[in-house]
Amino acid sequence: MITASMFSMQGFLLDLRWKILFMVGFIVSLSVCFIYPLHFFNSTDPVPEFIIIDAAKQKEFGEFTVKVTTGMFIKNFSTFDVTNNRFVMDALVWFEFNSDEIMLETIGKFSFDKGRFLIKSNPDIKIVGDKTIAIYDVRVEFKADLEYKKFPLEDHKVSLVLSNNFVTPYEMFFLVDNTLFNVKQDMFIANWKLRDLNTDSGYDEPKLDTRKNDKQTSFPKAVFTMNFEKSGTRQISIIFLPLLFATILALLSFFFAILNTIGRIALATASLSAMIGYRFVIEKMLPDVGYFTLADSMYLLLLSVTFVTFILQIFLARICNTEVTALAEGVKDEVLSGKPLQNLIFMLEASNTVLYYLLIIITAAITGYLTLL
Repeated sequence: MITASMFSMQGFLLDLRWKILFMVGFIVSLSVCFIYPLHFFNSTDPVPEFIIIDAAKQKEFGEFTVKVTTGMFIKNFSTFDVTNNRFVMDALVWFEFNSDEIMLETIGKFSFDKGRFLIKSNPDIKIVGDKTIAIYDVRVEFKADLEYKKFPLEDHKVSLVLSNNFVTPYEMFFLVDNTLFNVKQDMFIANWKLRDLNTDSGYDEPKLDTRKNDKQTSFPKAVFTMNFEKSGTRQISIIFLPLLFATILALLSFFFAILNTIGRIALATASLSAMIGYRFVIEKMLPDVGYFTLADSMYLLLLSVTFVTFILQIFLARICNTEVTALAEGVKDEVLSGKPLQNLIFMLEASNTVLYYLLIIITAAITGYLTLL
């Protein structure tokens, strides 16, 4: 229970209950910072760039351009490794077209950008009216364009780009919509949950010579995008909880009496050592990218807090071992002349408490900025 004496300045600076309240508030604020993003889809993954085929483009291509309806049914992912950006899927890819307008051999030359076929079956042909449906059973290994800036709190858009590099969109382009892209209902992916599916189609127009516009080509494309959100907190807990425990342990050194220099330095040293050693543990869990992820930024922040705590404890211990000891023995210099031992100890305790409050507030503020923005 908070008493009236706690609200005095001396009570605020010296009462242990205020420190405990700040620590509880610190833990609650960090919990909110890490739990809140998990309730909202948050992906910064880039969308594959291509030129959309709208009504004006279709008119430009002409009425003799072949329209091929395409779709995909994903049976399962044998490998779904987001951290290392490696995916292996088993799927059925199908095309519906008029065989009088385009050859089956041309249709069968499709491929996936940033992917390769591990298995590609001969087409299963079905004739429905004047349309031919060719179904390919494939196993594809591919990489996606993923951003890891919010790792491990991020969600992801995993995009598959189907291309046919043997025709131009003036000869053929794909027609696709969301109803033509489906996955097996009982498909299980550890730690991830499928949110929704999206499709789009168009074409790419790479320039072969940047100096001359006449040297370029174009290929039709169909994009199949899967939005995945995290379904568990195991990885998040493994990465962040030890770091937070080490930081809290370091901050607990401010709870010791100012004259207990050995206990304060020992606790700060243990926390800093644990923080440095744990970096080698989480290194294998982090994606291999050239920029800082959220996990990297949080590690550097919490490492800085423990290091600053360690330096502060050494500095305060130095004062205690010199000035306080000197006063206690009656050796007074000009600066300390006339100041009783009790006042100096109070000043050191007050400084210790203020530094503790500042570290907690700054750490909580920066954590909120990193995780919520």
